[in-house]
Amino acid sequence: MQVIALLGQLLFPPLPSPSPTDLCVPALDVHYIRRVSEELAANEPQLTLEFLTEAIGSIQRADTQQKLFCLAYMSPWLLNLGR
Repeated sequence: MQVIALLGQLLFPPLPSPSPTDLCVPALDVHYIRRVSEELAANEPQLTLEFLTEAIGSIQRADTQQKLFCLAYMSPWLLNLGR
């Protein structure tokens, strides 16, 4: 869990509270999320079954585009199944 906390601090440093006029929703960055998934899979392999269970549950409710994203996020974790 310490690795996840450290990774969270590195990837998502605390930001000052924005005013409502400063808020915006960024575009989906598939490559960034994929890299985060790869890092987590490599550094926290004990979370593999939990992650894959959640991903499989989500993929059943997703539309086609979301299913493709979900498969991309799942693929680094699949390598942990053979270890």
